[in-house]
Amino acid sequence: MKKISLSIVGLAFTALLAYACGGDPGGSVGDPCETTGTSDECSEDEVCDTLEGEFAGETWCLRLCDDHEDCEAGELCNGVSDSNLKGCHPADDVEG
Repeated sequence: MKKISLSIVGLAFTALLAYACGGDPGGSVGDPCETTGTSDECSEDEVCDTLEGEFAGETWCLRLCDDHEDCEAGELCNGVSDSNLKGCHPADDVEG
């Protein structure tokens, strides 16, 4: 019985570690979304866009911005696909 309990604790710890270490891009990036260029699925002051880099092809809600100073460290204010809006993209996501 003790071995089973330790196995369950080990699995739970591994799942928690995997979630904490790689589930989202971080910074001001919000929740996953589906429709690029809209704010319909995002919180207020966010817009949905496709990411590149480590999260290539995934769509996430990004904080709206006018310039780089509106974004957190490690993010750049760049255009959003299918819109005239700008969002705070992870810096490794921006081609330069």
